[in-house]
Amino acid sequence: MQFMYVDESGDPGALRPGLPLHLQPSSHFVLCGVIVPSAGWRQQLDAVVAARNAVLDPLGLPRRVELHARDILHPSIGSPFRSLHSKRLRIDMYRRLLSGVAHALPEMRLAAACLRKPAIAVPQGALGRSHFDMAWTRLLEEFDGHLAAGCTSDSGVILADDTDESRLRSLIRRMRRLGRTGGADPGDGKRGLRWIVEDAVLRQSQHSYFIQIADLAAYALYLREWPRGSLRRYGADRLFEELEPKLTNAGVIGI
Repeated sequence: MQFMYVDESGDPGALRPGLPLHLQPSSHFVLCGVIVPSAGWRQQLDAVVAARNAVLDPLGLPRRVELHARDILHPSIGSPFRSLHSKRLRIDMYRRLLSGVAHALPEMRLAAACLRKPAIAVPQGALGRSHFDMAWTRLLEEFDGHLAAGCTSDSGVILADDTDESRLRSLIRRMRRLGRTGGADPGDGKRGLRWIVEDAVLRQSQHSYFIQIADLAAYALYLREWPRGSLRRYGADRLFEELEPKLTNAGVIGI
């Protein structure tokens, strides 16, 4: 059995012509899935805890602090990360967290899908395929293909941060029966999901260290795809390099 812990960055809303830039949805929607085998799960959790502590302890940060990427880079009032007054220091901590986890989990793999909204057609209303559906479809196919390519063709379970549960459940069930649908993308066909079992299980990220890793990965990829301002000056757009060796064979799936 393989678990894929998923989080997103950006939002799936469609861009709206004429709307001021500061009111527009994000230009990208990113999904990252951290894939770990169920065998030895406890040992992997212990390795994640050790990797976290090795970074957090020297900085005087609470061991159980939720690692939420946006709060690390833009700490809110009351956030423990406000004690790190230097943006460079927070970005360095972020990088060391990614590097530490990558080394602590040799069997971890990462599936990633990045939807670039300006490059695709606007979804056609409620009956069309939304940005949410498009990104999740590619991620689900990649996970299913990764499972099929394994030596034992393991089954897989998805554990995701809070999202549109009913839409995701409907998408997984439809893809299990029919494969990708809609006909809008090259290669659409009838290949149904074979190895992903059950509906996705939703978790709050504060209760799952693995989903927190997915959050860090998704935001790092988001910053690579849409680098901005002083974060780029301090190398935040290169954070994802720490995880690139962990990508599945498809690499980052661009949409």
